[in-house]
Amino acid sequence: MGFIPIKSFEQRAVFSMLRARLSFIKSRTAQANQVRGLLGEFGIVHIFKGLLDIIYDAEDGSTVIFQKLLLCLR
Repeated sequence: MGFIPIKSFEQRAVFSMLRARLSFIKSRTAQANQVRGLLGEFGIVHIFKGLLDIIYDAEDGSTVIFQKLLLCLR
């Protein structure tokens, strides 16, 4: 049976940072996909232009709730 040497404190710290970074990337990707899906329900396929149009240029009051949602998710 092969033995694995015990990792130093610095090695464990670096691995912890890498795991946290991967977790942040996964969360960011999930949130971006969620926003993309929500915009798709309104027929918006150009994400950046559509997002800005909804947040800043909406004329009717029906999108106020959706505007607030997108501002929280950005």
